[in-house]
Amino acid sequence: MTVEKSVNTEHLKADMVVMGCGGSGLVTALTAADNGVKNIIILEKEGHRGGNSALAGEFFACDSPVQAREGIVCRADDCFKLAMDWYHWDRVNPRLVRAYINVSGDTVRWLEGKGVEFDGKKLIKSQISNSTHTGKGDSGFGGKLISLLFKKCEEAGVKILLHTRGKKILRDAGVKFPEP
Repeated sequence: MTVEKSVNTEHLKADMVVMGCGGSGLVTALTAADNGVKNIIILEKEGHRGGNSALAGEFFACDSPVQAREGIVCRADDCFKLAMDWYHWDRVNPRLVRAYINVSGDTVRWLEGKGVEFDGKKLIKSQISNSTHTGKGDSGFGGKLISLLFKKCEEAGVKILLHTRGKKILRDAGVKFPEP
């Protein structure tokens, strides 16, 4: 795949291009790098990394290793039923909700493997038994998480281009950029 940055006529070759340098984009790029993909580029239209994930103070997970260490039972089936009841079983796609819930514990496990430290003593009781995870430290979990993922991406050789807006993904042909 070819990435053409029309602003300064830079031509870059990439095996994978990720649009957005928020939590999802950084995790996508890092997972790809962990699985052997080389020459990964992340495009971020803003001048900073993180997106909304940088503002997060906590996040949901069930069946996580943090909960297991604390002796907390928070089952995926219970979380799914509560979520679907909340949405009256007709406002969301149940398969997507189930998929999100089913991988939430593994997501915590993966993040811990990357160096994220969760505070098991601060598991927050919500509608679902202690499902809200927070990081160690006083505050700024989202920002700390983004910084760690950003660093891991850089260590893996992922090229991150800030102030670079992609306009359209062209399958097997590259990324089209807006006219300057």
